[in-house]
Amino acid sequence: MDELDFQLASTLFRTPFATLQKVGRSLGVSGTTIKARVAALHGEGVLGGFWAIPAAEAFGCKPTISVFSLHDESGGGILKSSLKRSAGSALSVALNEKTAVWAKVFERDSLAVLTFGRRAELTPRSLVEAFGEPDMVQAQGWPRPGSEAGELSPLDWKIMRGLVRNPRGAPTALAGDAGVTEKTARFRRDRLVDHGWIHIQPVINGARSNGIACFYLAAFGASKGAPPEVASLVPGVAIEGIANPPATIYLGRAPSRAAAVRFEELLHGVPGVKVVGMAFRSDSAWDSERLIGWIDGARPE
Repeated sequence: MDELDFQLASTLFRTPFATLQKVGRSLGVSGTTIKARVAALHGEGVLGGFWAIPAAEAFGCKPTISVFSLHDESGGGILKSSLKRSAGSALSVALNEKTAVWAKVFERDSLAVLTFGRRAELTPRSLVEAFGEPDMVQAQGWPRPGSEAGELSPLDWKIMRGLVRNPRGAPTALAGDAGVTEKTARFRRDRLVDHGWIHIQPVINGARSNGIACFYLAAFGASKGAPPEVASLVPGVAIEGIANPPATIYLGRAPSRAAAVRFEELLHGVPGVKVVGMAFRSDSAWDSERLIGWIDGARPE
């Protein structure tokens, strides 16, 4: 991953629906160059596609993220026996839980799983049986649909279904599936995103990148996330704000893993930053068919 690749990834976070030609113009290169870069990043496993995750509230649920250590309790660096084969094994086991939406494996052998349930901050029993008690449990921090979001209409559900199936699908495809005009499909799509009913993101597996170390960094603030000073210190781009607990998530870059860790250490001394967490994501998976099943009428139990 070089600087152009990183800028491409950052742009896709900010504008997930932009065409490759538009992305290219914003970065001063051709759409053909961007198309080739996207294909290369896919081939290397750095860009794992896109996710479209509906808000848990759409299904009358609460979102919970549970974080597990994949090491044994002795701390000897040995993965738990049932998960020794690969990170993919942990992802597969995690997604066997019927309320799981996505799972992410990070370097340092940790696993995060998002589940939708009737109660907040409650880890499903099947995950505890598979991975042990979680190291951390918290409500997912994405902005929630507010009162201004209104109720989801049958057309909204159709558009949401199309986005889960193809997160970067063209408005023409959404329009055809929903039986509306392209203008209406684009308006409804953007409204769902703006009101927090669905979240679209590229999947960047930073631990696989070469050339530039690509990492995720969370800076937790006292009340409103990370203070502004953090943005000037982190060599990257803010990609997400979290409401609970208040934090800002950055996609960062550094010339090496060691240099990235030094940025984490630097932020510990910034006034207003309570906690800093850094991770190199190595692999991830999500269950789009499960989400489509919920959209079509079933609900997570």
